[in-house]
Amino acid sequence: MRVVIELRDTVVIDASPDAVWEWLQHLPDQYPSWHPDHLSARWVRGAGLTPGAELEVRETLHGKPHRLRLRVTQVAPGRRLRYRVLPGLGGELAVDPAAGGSAFTAVIRLGVGSPMLGPLVDRAIRLTLGSRLATIERHQAEEGANLKSLLEQSPSA
Repeated sequence: MRVVIELRDTVVIDASPDAVWEWLQHLPDQYPSWHPDHLSARWVRGAGLTPGAELEVRETLHGKPHRLRLRVTQVAPGRRLRYRVLPGLGGELAVDPAAGGSAFTAVIRLGVGSPMLGPLVDRAIRLTLGSRLATIERHQAEEGANLKSLLEQSPSA
């Protein structure tokens, strides 16, 4: 995918990579505690971090409720998962060993690789999102900080 916009946030968590991955494996249960804007999450196809599984999340973005369906596309167990929401919108969650525990990285990618339709879709993405990108980046950074807090307070970290 030719990336037009990539939003990336990394936080170092004083918890083992296994503890972070274990937390991610229970994402539907954890989702509301991860961020105040997260309303709910549930598996609608499959269950767990496996390719083809779909997680429906409900959250408030830009002051409005949204429902998104994330389809897991690739998984390196214990390390990384990639997902797709729509053509041109996807992301990744990665857990890497780091000094003091784990580096958790969340990535959101926007862009379409088609040489014919790509530039038109890319322009529509930019026009549609505009100033909302800063709000999405702030939300993403808050998720990282909240995950750090949740896992560092957990007795199993």
